[in-house]
Amino acid sequence: MQKILILLGILAIIGGVALYLVADRYPVETKNLLGSTITVPNPHLQMAGVISGALSALMIILGFALKEKTEVKAISAAQKDTKNDEVNIIKIIIKSFKSLIEDPTYILIYSISFAISLIFYIYLWVTYGSLIPWTGVTTSAELKSLFISLIIPIVLYFVAQSVISLWITAAITLKVNAKEKNKNMGAGACLSEGIRYFPNLFVAGLLLVAIVAGPILMSALIAVVVPSLWVFVALMTVMWMLPLFYIGVRLSLFIQVCVLDESGPVDGIKECWRLSKGNFWIIFVTIILISVPALILNQIPQIGMIISTIVVGPPSTIALVLLYLGIKKVKPSKS
Repeated sequence: MQKILILLGILAIIGGVALYLVADRYPVETKNLLGSTITVPNPHLQMAGVISGALSALMIILGFALKEKTEVKAISAAQKDTKNDEVNIIKIIIKSFKSLIEDPTYILIYSISFAISLIFYIYLWVTYGSLIPWTGVTTSAELKSLFISLIIPIVLYFVAQSVISLWITAAITLKVNAKEKNKNMGAGACLSEGIRYFPNLFVAGLLLVAIVAGPILMSALIAVVVPSLWVFVALMTVMWMLPLFYIGVRLSLFIQVCVLDESGPVDGIKECWRLSKGNFWIIFVTIILISVPALILNQIPQIGMIISTIVVGPPSTIALVLLYLGIKKVKPSKS
């Protein structure tokens, strides 16, 4: 049933696009607000295309939901039989913050990300005299000029942070795993070992971006190439946000899988998808709970993001590693 719904959803997308394109071939005459007669694409066919797109998203969501429901029963039974309650979210979050207090070297690892942020903020202060240079902008010309001058530094900053994030997450993953085995790894050892996984993590990250953001980018490209489809594309993009969000949550543990399972990019994503079956809500709630402190700290003007990176960043990563290890014990790899 699940596969049938997903297949019907894909067919509905194709049908919706076809209807929207056909609407241009069968235009109708109408009057605009000024009373002039104009020719526009057939609104009935356009509406049929939009409805078809909405149904496609609904069917695909239902397909994934049914699949999740059938699998969650077996996983829940296995979790009940797990004596140590490995995937207790509250215990995992408490343990992650406790781990940071007991071993501050987690902050040392995360200080690399802090250093990148500090360099960026120093650049803003030296160049523009403010950490938030757009606050004093009053005209559109000034805003445009500021945007042009900032675009390259901002892009470089986010690329650097993305690369560093993969590295330090791999390092912390190794450290948490070692601690769970009653071993100790220093920050230097974790970082030097973590860099070994960077190529696989980088490729897996690109694949994940393609999977999650690809449909949205493709929709934008279609809107540029075929401007008459922009309304349909916009509606489809909004409706597809939910399934893409679902996929993103399911694949959010890909770093832990690639590092601790020694998996390649493709195998790591496949294994992450397998492990997250029946565990969507556990992963989702964990991500939400560990994100709340960061969202609160980020509200502090100018320094909120830096504090959030140091105080909340390490426990967030630790929690995801502990979550992965708990799910792995309940649902071991296939032999």
